[in-house]
Amino acid sequence: MKALFSIFNINLVIILFLLLNLPYKAEANKALTAKKTSLAKKYFKQKQCAKVIAVLNNHINQLDSIWLKKMAYCFKRTNNLQQEKNIYKHLVGKNPKDYFSHFALARLYQKENVKKASQSELTNLAIKHLRLSIKIKATFLPPYNALSKILKKQNNYYDLQNLSENFLKMSKNNKKALANLCLSYFKQDYIEESIIWCKKAIKYNKTSPLPALFVYLSINLEKKKQGSGEKLLFYTGRKFPKSLLVAETLANKYYKENNHNLSSRYYAKVIRFKSKNLNTLEQAIWSFFAVKKYNLGLVALKQLCSLNKREGVHIAKTAISKLETSQEKKWLSPYKVSLAKNCY
Repeated sequence: MKALFSIFNINLVIILFLLLNLPYKAEANKALTAKKTSLAKKYFKQKQCAKVIAVLNNHINQLDSIWLKKMAYCFKRTNNLQQEKNIYKHLVGKNPKDYFSHFALARLYQKENVKKASQSELTNLAIKHLRLSIKIKATFLPPYNALSKILKKQNNYYDLQNLSENFLKMSKNNKKALANLCLSYFKQDYIEESIIWCKKAIKYNKTSPLPALFVYLSINLEKKKQGSGEKLLFYTGRKFPKSLLVAETLANKYYKENNHNLSSRYYAKVIRFKSKNLNTLEQAIWSFFAVKKYNLGLVALKQLCSLNKREGVHIAKTAISKLETSQEKKWLSPYKVSLAKNCY
């Protein structure tokens, strides 16, 4: 019994000793951290990130938000994506309302996304943190822009529409949000709404006009059987002579009208600007055939094969068949060579 009482007393003394020493230990840690950050500050000013990391890496849990962000910057400078990500995870865990850290973490998930085959999980994590950043600070533009790009890539125009409408409530007449509403309504085939938002987007993007806004507006006006749509499209062609989208729109329009003299003129621009649209490139080939510009047809075929060899083989064989029954047999050899060299 006495032995048990002695053990109890010893344990009690140890606990009391530890409790009494906790404040001293905390003060000692605080002093050490202050000493380390003072040294790191000198290295940070000299842009010696490797030395900043060496000094502070074992004291991350004692660092405040400012120094944590400096550490994240240094990990970025030294190409240590994983450690940079860990810092921002630590920051949002420490302060869930840190809108910048949510945004930075989302961008890191996106960077990691590019390097991995399975992307959906990382994309979802990026979207989650971008939405949190926007929710915390609705007027902070970078996460809105980043999330908009993801939604466009996913062809998720309904969510893009909702995101942009909510963003406009906080940032009135924001140029990018207006342009995204023009696009999202156009892609969902809401003609009236698209016309309204495209006109508004054009109005507020006067200093840096976007060809797409004029194209979407002209197409919607044509859908409403308004003659102003065709006039606007011609005006757009003159205003944006170096726009691939404008060239494709005009080329495809004339192709549908069987006006191959004009369509081939715009398809020549399309192949010069290197379109990645398979349907457009196929139509370009047949338009060039119609006006006997077989040399340009070869260029279009080569570009198409570089994007989709299987589709390219089919179109090349069709082109060869057409040449075999025409008076232009001198082009048979170049097309057969292109089939073998570029499409297989």
